[in-house]
Amino acid sequence: MTERIVRGRILTFRTIRAWPARAPGRLIDDGAASIRDGRIAAVGEARDLLAAAAKDAAIDDHAGKLVLPGLIDAHIHYPQTRVIGSYGAHCSTGSTKYTFVEEQKFADPAHSAAVARFFLDELFRRARPPPASIAPCIRNRSTRSSPRPSGAARA
Repeated sequence: MTERIVRGRILTFRTIRAWPARAPGRLIDDGAASIRDGRIAAVGEARDLLAAAAKDAAIDDHAGKLVLPGLIDAHIHYPQTRVIGSYGAHCSTGSTKYTFVEEQKFADPAHSAAVARFFLDELFRRARPPPASIAPCIRNRSTRSSPRPSGAARA
């Protein structure tokens, strides 16, 4: 077993579901995370985790510096599957000329189904490890069926 202790001001989150009723996060001013075999095994006060650490544990001391979980922007523009990375147009021009036009096609259930099949096939083919849940990608079946008026703010 390999162990690494990362010490610093630890910001960790219990759940986002409590927000905004309760603060979902916890800040530990002199905290640490114990990482064993590549997985977070414990988070808590540095004195406790350092005392319990293996004698040969690697220690990354970032005392006084903020340490927080890896934040990965995993949002996906599913209705834009066929135009992502295309055309190289300026954002405002590209949105009106290509993106909104592509999104309008989702008014047709057959088009929606074909893109969904392609999208999910690619998602599962490329995901390492496979996604635990794709519900956020397919939960909302409603899409915009007409483009925003020129200059309209994004919702």
